[in-house]
Amino acid sequence: MSGIPLASGIIKKTVDMSLARIRQTAMKNGIREWDLEAASADLFENEKKMVLNMPEVKFFMKDGTSVFLTADTGILKTDSKAIMISGNINVKRNGHRLIAETLEYEPEKRTLRSNKPVLLSGDSFELTADTVVLDIESEKTIFKGNVKGLFSDKFNL
Repeated sequence: MSGIPLASGIIKKTVDMSLARIRQTAMKNGIREWDLEAASADLFENEKKMVLNMPEVKFFMKDGTSVFLTADTGILKTDSKAIMISGNINVKRNGHRLIAETLEYEPEKRTLRSNKPVLLSGDSFELTADTVVLDIESEKTIFKGNVKGLFSDKFNL
């Protein structure tokens, strides 16, 4: 067995750990901020990230209600707890549904943000915009850019 170089230094292990059906909870000062579940996940320790398949995230609001999010894929930054979600995103809260292509959770600000077009709908309205920011702390949502709405006669302010 001579003349054939070994490839031990060439082949690199990229995924540090693969997990099936994971659950994680983020706590800050003893308060639960969110629960995350995913069908599977790949952990990349050097990059400080976990790549999620079919993530579901439940964000807890101060008033006891929650925002529930589902998507095709996501990335959880293991050092900061920031979350980037993409693909068939559905966000539900209080009978309203937000559909987005991408969404980012910023843990320091406790905001959900999309810089791509979104659709918000309810029983009696539809609203579209170029961007959205949902502030979990203040429970306010800000839509910007080409904001358009369609309201039925059942809509109440």
